Amino acid sequence: MSKLRILIRLASLPVLLLTACASPSGRVPAVDDIMRAWSPELGRRPDPVALAHGRTIYLTSCARCHSPQPISRYDAGTWEKKLPQMIDDANLDLADEDALRAYLEAALKAPDTRGADAGS
Repeated sequence: MSKLRILIRLASLPVLLLTACASPSGRVPAVDDIMRAWSPELGRRPDPVALAHGRTIYLTSCARCHSPQPISRYDAGTWEKKLPQMIDDANLDLADEDALRAYLEAALKAPDTRGADAGS
């Protein structure tokens, strides 16, 4: 490896470390936060296992094409328009699609998590 390549890699190390500190998981609500914010007025209480699976899909499968965006970036109608193509691009099976949709719906409904872009 040339000295120039080594210098470039060393120079990029601080950027990589700073990026790692801004974890994508901090941009989407944690399942515990959603469950704490849930109230009977919001409807049937979501299944935390399904939400956890949906959150994992959001943070991993979606991240193959782009960094995970805060859930609150889009309203439910916009998510509904965007999801079919993204689900197809990610090759999600029906179970993963259902879990992802459940997570997004719950995150948008839960009042204390709707606008939050922090927390894990």
